[in-house]
Amino acid sequence: MNNDGKTPAGFTLVEVIVSIGILSIFLTGIFYVYKQTTGMYQATAWKQDRTRQIEQFLNLLQRNLEEASNKHEQTLSNIIETPIPLKFRSVLSSLPSGQKNGKIMAWKRFRLSPTGGNEHELTCRLSLSDTKVSMEVQHISGLSPAGEIFSPKIVLEDVVGFSIIATPVRISTGGGEYLDSQGGAPDPIIGSILEISLTLAPPPGFPYPNLQITQNHKYRLNVNSVADLSPDY
Repeated sequence: MNNDGKTPAGFTLVEVIVSIGILSIFLTGIFYVYKQTTGMYQATAWKQDRTRQIEQFLNLLQRNLEEASNKHEQTLSNIIETPIPLKFRSVLSSLPSGQKNGKIMAWKRFRLSPTGGNEHELTCRLSLSDTKVSMEVQHISGLSPAGEIFSPKIVLEDVVGFSIIATPVRISTGGGEYLDSQGGAPDPIIGSILEISLTLAPPPGFPYPNLQITQNHKYRLNVNSVADLSPDY
């Protein structure tokens, strides 16, 4: 019992307001650190996932590009070779988003049988839909190689840039190979160098919108490569 007749002292309004202000600053700091930590985790996870996806895509692409081939037909006296070039769209990065959609690469894979005929004929395609790249390998004729045929499947996501440059490889009369960088040389084409540049970026609303992954790879093909507005076979 309070014998002196005084009311116990409490917090003044000013003290309450100051306390709330300090608590708000403290909670804001905690939220900022949490947001930064979460953003860094998301950025790291996105980069690791897309880097892994790019590696798998490039390995799959390389396996199929290495088997790009012209068509061979066995006759009584020899084998006739019909050129079947790889077709591609080259300036995708400079196009508006909607105009990028569609097929971006197409090529043929023929495999000769021991008797000189075609063991099988396959068609490979790359397509772009918004920011997703899909790939397919279609069986056309002959034997169906196990594990090499698949319907269109997404192989890359968050693609904001995809450019292709091709340079013919020619053989001189002396038997030496050279790159025809200027184009129009008279010697026969025996292949091409295909250079593919990729740029991936996170979707809108991502904590780090300026984050990007850029990859550049070159492939040596046994067929010519030609630009085409609607590449397909």
